[in-house]
Amino acid sequence: MNLKVLKQQYGITAKNVTSLRSNVAVIETEHNQKSIIKRIRNSKWSNWLNKHRFYNELRIYKTINAHQFKHLNAPALIEAGDRYMILQFVEKDPENKTKTKEFLHAYYEMQTLKVPTDFWFDFKNQLVRGFLYKGVIVPLLTLTRHLKITTVARMIFLFLSMQWKSKKLKNGYWLHGDLTMQNIYHNKEDGKLYFLDFENLFYTRKWPLIEVVQKCYWLKCGGYGFHVDTKVLYQYLNITKSGSPELGQLSLKDQFRFSILMNSISNIAIAKSKIKRDTYIMLLNIILNKKSFDNWYRSNVVEQ
Repeated sequence: MNLKVLKQQYGITAKNVTSLRSNVAVIETEHNQKSIIKRIRNSKWSNWLNKHRFYNELRIYKTINAHQFKHLNAPALIEAGDRYMILQFVEKDPENKTKTKEFLHAYYEMQTLKVPTDFWFDFKNQLVRGFLYKGVIVPLLTLTRHLKITTVARMIFLFLSMQWKSKKLKNGYWLHGDLTMQNIYHNKEDGKLYFLDFENLFYTRKWPLIEVVQKCYWLKCGGYGFHVDTKVLYQYLNITKSGSPELGQLSLKDQFRFSILMNSISNIAIAKSKIKRDTYIMLLNIILNKKSFDNWYRSNVVEQ
């Protein structure tokens, strides 16, 4: 993205533009004010999907900008067109480390966003962002390079059986889809915690705790094993018990198993490190076997 493209395609005049990705850039005005421009990615094969992700993110920014929250902050939506949006530039403060409770309070407000209902859009979003895509399509398209086809089949069977057996909650809860340090950080200007990049957001009525559960285990330094600490999960359940008591009635064992399944699929597919991929394959093999998972859950979660 360059100054000429900004002027010709979007009618935007700027002093300087710095591309961050093919569809994201920082633009700077003559008065040295910075903002972010995001546009729909141009792709011959996935143009429809890119449009969907763009409009999914746009509706979330509109929803957050239209309300006041005690903990949740997102970049202000300055301008939006058919194929682009301009957002407030939020500079990361590397010295301000996110506190667990601070994150959890903001995350709960994100999970319970009241996004205007659009049945057809939400239906498509569940197909291309939701669990069916992540639990069936992704394994079939990507994991056969790293796993035996029988293992992939067992993964899909476990996914479908857990989806079928789990009961729906009364309310839907949003999942961010990309909770990384690049998407959640403090603004250097005002010190507040900001959430960014909502293009992968989708809702669930069955697995609302899986992203919090993913904060409860992490790779050991050097790989080959995991540290497990469930304090974050119980803190979250304590925060949500008055507003969403139904979360406290969920089977934490099932939430753990499903969370590990989804996280393993993602990490085995994208991991660049062989050690990291092999460690997630090891964890995957544990959850695919009910007895092995029961033993793992008892020793790592119940007996903590």
